[in-house]
Amino acid sequence: MNQVHNLKKIKTIAQITPEVYPFSRTGGLAFSSADISNNLAKLGYNVSVFAPFWGSTVKRLDLDEREVILKDIQLELDNETKIKFSCIKHKVEIDEDNSIEYYFIAHYEFFGKYSQNLFYHPETHKRMYFFSKATVEVIKLLNLNFDIVHIHDWMAGLVPQILRKEIANPPKTLLTIHNAAYQGANNVNLHRFEKGFGRIVNRLPNFNDNESWDNVNFLKQGIKFSDAVNTVSNTYAREVISGKFGEGLAAFIKRNKVLYGIRNGIDYKKYNPSLPGSLSFRYDKTNFWEKRRKNKKRLFRKLQIPKSHLSKLLVITTHRLCYQKGFDYIFQEIENLMKLPVYMIVLGDGDNYYINKARDLDKNFERFKFIHPFSIEMEEKLISSADVVICASVFEPCGLAHMKAMRYGTIPVANSVGGLADSIDNYDLHLKTGTGFLYDGNNGDNLTNTLNTAYKIFDNSKDEWKLIVENAMSEIFSWELSIEEYIRLYEKISK
Repeated sequence: MNQVHNLKKIKTIAQITPEVYPFSRTGGLAFSSADISNNLAKLGYNVSVFAPFWGSTVKRLDLDEREVILKDIQLELDNETKIKFSCIKHKVEIDEDNSIEYYFIAHYEFFGKYSQNLFYHPETHKRMYFFSKATVEVIKLLNLNFDIVHIHDWMAGLVPQILRKEIANPPKTLLTIHNAAYQGANNVNLHRFEKGFGRIVNRLPNFNDNESWDNVNFLKQGIKFSDAVNTVSNTYAREVISGKFGEGLAAFIKRNKVLYGIRNGIDYKKYNPSLPGSLSFRYDKTNFWEKRRKNKKRLFRKLQIPKSHLSKLLVITTHRLCYQKGFDYIFQEIENLMKLPVYMIVLGDGDNYYINKARDLDKNFERFKFIHPFSIEMEEKLISSADVVICASVFEPCGLAHMKAMRYGTIPVANSVGGLADSIDNYDLHLKTGTGFLYDGNNGDNLTNTLNTAYKIFDNSKDEWKLIVENAMSEIFSWELSIEEYIRLYEKISK
């Protein structure tokens, strides 16, 4: 690694995130915020993480692991509203020399009651304001000094503004946009840009003024008041400012900030088919063919799938079931997909509409299986056994599922957008190079035709398919280069 951290001026970094693995998780943000924090700590940076004390966090921490450093702190949210909260500190050793301090904002009614669907409460935006305000209060009360405060997504989007108001010489702030479609009022704001919405609010509304909060765009506030903004892949950054997937923010960002793109990575120790773990048969690039076949057989026995389907192309998706991940197109196209010699498994949590649809398809199609809820153990069993992972995202800021799948030798068939375009090299039928199969434009025909192309190679040429698997397993999506980019950006904005 290029030792850019040896030249560092910054030493202390706060990560402010609504979810962080393993203490809480709804999607990729939890893994990204954890991996960024862990990798910075390994390089010797003093890292603190601030997150809500969700119900899932309560379950993860034993009583003897919780240090209540602030109790029943009265937080003034407006002239009429004062709410008490506590702060729980927890230290995690990263290696022999480095650790991370976690500061959890505890309030049972706002956070502790919830272990799943963390951001689907109708007053989530107010709760995230409370979290942001309480986080800044903890920083003030404990006299914590940070060179950089790194904010993740809309849920912490008000932190830069609050820091500027509450602290005389506030630390520099970086806002990472993990998904521009989520902006803060009533959850998803994909098509919510009517008159009056999204204007910059210099004075935040009274806490109990629901109507005013519904008009506050947390993400836009964060862009305005932060010192720098990035998103999680280069192509998605270009798509956002071009307006293609800017969700109404393209012009605003271009007027106010340079939008940097830094691709997410995956933890290569956690996602490694050759290391001890939950797999029956471990493997690497030298022996994957037979071991993956054995894993596939073991998976079919576990899921009670008839042996007659073993020779078929095993197609999976382990994405969150939602509009963004292209499940409308997948489910609408299912009859045509089932005409191909494939067996399809969908693993995941998500929106009830898609969960119910997947359950219906499971009942109606012999070669379609839905597994719910999501588990990391089942994800590993699938990506160590499957032949193809479908990545049909309508838009994709970065995506982690395909990176994990490629690490294990499962080949992506993907829409060429955002982070998918950045990290999948389309297979060239003539040059015999590439790591997956890309198509342009998310519709059923393109998906089915591209999957059929993949199937023909799988069926006709074992050697050619092996080559594609070897190429995919050789790709490097570790955090090393991305962390160096974050460090350079930290240094740039700290000047």
